[in-house]
Amino acid sequence: MKRPLDRLLGGWWARAKTTRGIWATVCTAGVGALMISSAASDPHNSVAAAVGGYLILFAAIWWASWWFAGRCARMWNGLVLGTPPDVKVGRPWQQGGTRQQLREDANARIFHDRGGILIRKRAWFIATGAPPFRLDRARLARWEGERFESPVLVAAFRDRYFWWSDDAFYWTNRAELGAADVKALLFARERQRERELEHAHAVMAAASAPVVRRKREPIPRDVRQAVWRRDEGRCIECAGDFDLQYDHVIPFSMGGAATVENLQLLCARCNQAKGGRL
Repeated sequence: MKRPLDRLLGGWWARAKTTRGIWATVCTAGVGALMISSAASDPHNSVAAAVGGYLILFAAIWWASWWFAGRCARMWNGLVLGTPPDVKVGRPWQQGGTRQQLREDANARIFHDRGGILIRKRAWFIATGAPPFRLDRARLARWEGERFESPVLVAAFRDRYFWWSDDAFYWTNRAELGAADVKALLFARERQRERELEHAHAVMAAASAPVVRRKREPIPRDVRQAVWRRDEGRCIECAGDFDLQYDHVIPFSMGGAATVENLQLLCARCNQAKGGRL
């Protein structure tokens, strides 16, 4: 556990590394230089006393400079950059809860406007329950190309992290996820949709075909290999790799064929839970 002094110094150092902190440090150094030069030019003042007084007042001067730099930044943003647009979409922000998830935000979008005393073009990102986030135009131009190769983190608001992939925006409450993780989750979701579509077509085909009693034949080796490669050697329900079985999506008793489209990998437990259901 960190001691109070360590936490104080750590917080100060984190602020000092920001643009605002750098300006505060420059202002503090300038005040110190003025104090020392003034003492050096006046024979009635002691340089050592000036240095000692400066060291004693260093923290107060730095924090005063920090406050002044913040006020100047707010004035700059208000006058030159302009105030954010009053745009809200979706319902107000709600705590995401303990469930870790990745969900698409249909309300999220990027839009442009003009503002500030220079009426410059601005770019904004808006999402459900979140305020508008101003985007750097150069970074946005880079994201325009990158989002088709790998998801990009656009903004973060409270417990939500907004990602841009292809033509859609997603949010997650899992702070530890990186671009590769989000891409993998989206890939798995797309594969699941494809399987659901294949299953729907298989159900429709089985419903329209007459049921004929026939002898169960062994699954051809090339079909087994194709199904194994497609399902990556894992149960499609629980992703387990133990005691795997080739399951007919449309049961054999209902006319289901031993084809790549009608076969899937299930572990024994998931296969037993499915039973004869479609």
